[in-house]
Amino acid sequence: MNIASAHILQLQTLTSADSQELTVKIPLDMKVELKMPMVKNMMKLQVAMEVKASIREEMTDSGEKSLVLGTCSISEENLHLSPEDNVPFLVRPVVNKVMSLLTPALPKLVKIQLCPVIEAAVQDLRGGIQQSETFFSPIDKPERPVEPKKLEAAS
Repeated sequence: MNIASAHILQLQTLTSADSQELTVKIPLDMKVELKMPMVKNMMKLQVAMEVKASIREEMTDSGEKSLVLGTCSISEENLHLSPEDNVPFLVRPVVNKVMSLLTPALPKLVKIQLCPVIEAAVQDLRGGIQQSETFFSPIDKPERPVEPKKLEAAS
């Protein structure tokens, strides 16, 4: 399997009712290529998924604030696979079988490959919260999903 392209779409953040946990929804759009020896072609799939990661603030043994990744997952309900090209009638059953095998496998792959990357990003945020009073202040508690802020390019 080869990921030909991957795009992170607009992130959504939700604060828990008690303001102790932040859930980040990470929508991904990917083009995946699979070598199909039986068909002698590359099968191209469009993959859309939404990864959910929960982040909470904890105190370390030394009394410093730290961000911790709670859960990181994708459910099969948030995973959509579709062939990118028109699939010939005779090959369609093979394509459907491959997609049915990938549907339960991709969430496991995300857990193994992508969640550690998200955890590392959360660890990198640690310096920013040490300078602030709290990461989850009650003022930040949204009634609806918060729109992400645009980052200015460094000049």
